[in-house]
Amino acid sequence: MNQPSEWIHPVEDKPLTFITDPGHVSGYDFLTRTFTPYYKLGEMEWYYMYNRIKLKDSVNL
Repeated sequence: MNQPSEWIHPVEDKPLTFITDPGHVSGYDFLTRTFTPYYKLGEMEWYYMYNRIKLKDSVNL
């Protein structure tokens, strides 16, 4: 997770589309995931989102 450029790569001829290397789908070392812009998805299509949310140091919970 610290170096995403090592395991997620742009898909040629598809702007803003990325694919993971095999082995990054938990439990299935042969599967990959494809990430596309959310606005390009059709109704009832499966999608995966990747985000990282960090709290600011000044926030106390």
